[in-house]
Amino acid sequence: MEALARALERRREHYNALFAEAQRRSAQLDGGDMLEHLRRRVAPVMAALPELGAGAEDRVLEALYRASLELLGRGLAGGRSASGSINAVWEALLPALAHVVAASPRRVVAALSNAAFNLDQTPGARPREWLERLLAAASQVGDVESLLAAGQVAAWRAGLSHYRAGALARCRSLAPDVLSALLGSAGAGDAQIERLSSRRFVYPQGDALGLRAVARLGGFSGFGAQFSAPPRLGVAGGVLIASDAVASWEVHADAFGALLRRAPAGTVHAPGSTGPFQVAADGRVEHGGLSALFPAIAGASEVAADGDLLAVVLPRSYQLLLIAVTRGEPCPAPAS
Repeated sequence: MEALARALERRREHYNALFAEAQRRSAQLDGGDMLEHLRRRVAPVMAALPELGAGAEDRVLEALYRASLELLGRGLAGGRSASGSINAVWEALLPALAHVVAASPRRVVAALSNAAFNLDQTPGARPREWLERLLAAASQVGDVESLLAAGQVAAWRAGLSHYRAGALARCRSLAPDVLSALLGSAGAGDAQIERLSSRRFVYPQGDALGLRAVARLGGFSGFGAQFSAPPRLGVAGGVLIASDAVASWEVHADAFGALLRRAPAGTVHAPGSTGPFQVAADGRVEHGGLSALFPAIAGASEVAADGDLLAVVLPRSYQLLLIAVTRGEPCPAPAS
């Protein structure tokens, strides 16, 4: 608490005025909650900073304090937060990255808090995995640009499959020790990047090709999902699109996750085709020399493919089944 107390004391009236103004804007901003947040989440960051002059220390606290008021005022952090990911970022990740926070506090705090929020809001994403991957790389990350690149790679590995292309490009810019920490394997380098780039659905064990059901997406909007009617499928800009009369959604999937992402307004998509896939009435799917039976899709009439990914609207359903050409086998789930 010493570094925090010292910096607060230097500009006490200023911070009191900031809090009073924020409290006028947000009735749920509570003084006790703010004090606890400062103790639990701001003080450890201040204590972990490298040796700084008073001016630089004040600049860091200004950014942390203003961001704290914004997040607590919106119920996104602090004791009233419905989700723990932003709190976890402040408690664990920001202190571990204090050397980068010191260089660009506003940018780092905003980027990591926004990333945690987006992961929390994305069905199927794994915020804890994202946090753990970044923590593993934190001591090797030397600057803000490397941190942002590492954050995108970690988010891709934690289920944000629409980041795939950008994340693979970022992998090539990262130092080998950072990349190894993010990918969870010693000596990660060009060979591993090439393997991950070779196809969307490449798994750690083995090299055999196969057809696999990789995800179910969607559902009835009346139950909080995306579709008000069984969706129609198409393709826009090389991306699968699922749409009803209300909205269109991009379909993104790879070995690390699958999601529906609302398509930009005005997206025009062409009718879908099965491309290199052949789909029989009994649910048998063929692709090249590969063949597998998927009884759940028997009788389906709405199908579309994007390269090595086939989307099928399940009969009498608002859901999509995704079937992909895969290489290798997933690691077995750990015993519970």
